Amino acid sequence: MHLTRWVYYVDFFAYPVVLFGLAGGALATIPPAAWLFWFSTVGIGLFAWTLIEYIAHRAFLHHLPVLAAMHDEHHRRPSAMIGTPIWISGALLGVAFLALWALLGLDLASGVSAGLVAGYLWYVVVHHKSHHARPDPASYMYRAKRRHGLHHHGRRPGNFGVTTALWDHVFRTAVEADRRS
Repeated sequence: MHLTRWVYYVDFFAYPVVLFGLAGGALATIPPAAWLFWFSTVGIGLFAWTLIEYIAHRAFLHHLPVLAAMHDEHHRRPSAMIGTPIWISGALLGVAFLALWALLGLDLASGVSAGLVAGYLWYVVVHHKSHHARPDPASYMYRAKRRHGLHHHGRRPGNFGVTTALWDHVFRTAVEADRRS
């Protein structure tokens, strides 16, 4: 979906506030002895995000007709301000938080949700920089940009992970550049 400049960039400011709110609220209410466990649940959420990102991109953005049409527009105009409005991403993250709260209780739900929010925020940053930055060739961002460029311009579908290639390797959808010289 084409977004205004303000709506496009709001994630970069809103989600750090959400992330620090979840962390601050949890760390202020749980005993310091439980902090390590809480941070491990953040790690679980972050790891879960990488799989959610892969599945959402591969299955929903490329195969559900309404979403695929919007995503095709992103493929046609990769540097345009096309993205997910915060009301959609916020609603999805909110539903995940409420479901986790019902299943795990508030403390664990806040940790896993903080990991999901951190993962989504990282995705937004990496995806933006993949289309709008010129990273150093020795950097993670350069590799991410190159991998994502192959997703957009490769000869076969693949490289659905934006923040990591892990799931593309697991599900055999990793696309490498042709080795012609």
